[in-house]
Amino acid sequence: ENLVKYDKDYLAKYSNYDKLFNEALNFNRLQTLLQYISPEFLLDVGYGDGTFLEKCKKNVPNLYGYDVSDADPPEGIFRVSEEALRWKYDVVTFFDSLEHVPERDIVSYLRKFDTKCFMISVPWFHSTASQEWFMNWKHRRENEHLHFFDSFGLISILNEIGYKVVHV
Repeated sequence: ENLVKYDKDYLAKYSNYDKLFNEALNFNRLQTLLQYISPEFLLDVGYGDGTFLEKCKKNVPNLYGYDVSDADPPEGIFRVSEEALRWKYDVVTFFDSLEHVPERDIVSYLRKFDTKCFMISVPWFHSTASQEWFMNWKHRRENEHLHFFDSFGLISILNEIGYKVVHV
């Protein structure tokens, strides 16, 4: 397989976004989450540069991160192994990471998590768009984005594993 190597160089390439935008995005994610749940235990799968976990420090007492890259999580955040993905968490987040999961069966992959809630952000696939649009879509990254989701598909997956979608 010729999959992308997720390392510090990869993270540096995608961490050069506008800092104010990134700060606002993570503030918005946290505020949206806190509207629905006050988690004691949160796992961020694919934490990347750790900015969301850093934002959560004042509101969530127990923060965990899982990432396939070699980047360390922010100070005070516990980096978990793949085996620890099955631990019990109040919330499991996937921010621009679920599309990278190498398992073919996303339903089975998500079933392994013991959580009250998922919070997921993915590049939104417009299933009614033309083939030309898809071939030129900026989020179509061969060997990197392995799954594509539209609202119907993602909601169907979550419903199939017993979750009710409360916010899109």
